[in-house]
Amino acid sequence: MDEYNNRNDYVREGGVGLECSKNNGESCICRILQKFAVGKEVMVRTNSGDAFEGEVVCVTKDGCLVLLEPEVMTPYIEKRVVFVRCDAIESVSVDADHPHDLPDSC
Repeated sequence: MDEYNNRNDYVREGGVGLECSKNNGESCICRILQKFAVGKEVMVRTNSGDAFEGEVVCVTKDGCLVLLEPEVMTPYIEKRVVFVRCDAIESVSVDADHPHDLPDSC
């Protein structure tokens, strides 16, 4: 994954055959992520209690969130791509730099 420094590098290279869409999945969380969090760092918690942190690459047409997890030094873990089904996401935390980063429905 060294060749992917950020979301733009990953998308430019075509990812792993992903087709990203602006209107995808049935999950309101993924619609919000696609609209407001692409390119931002997020923390995702799943229904099973797993947690993932990384940059949102996109949401696929079939309803999967694609994250680019950063490299970790201790213990060493390479950068990696994580796929999470939108219907398995319980909650998401996104740093909002400005109030206008929030969805209109708030």
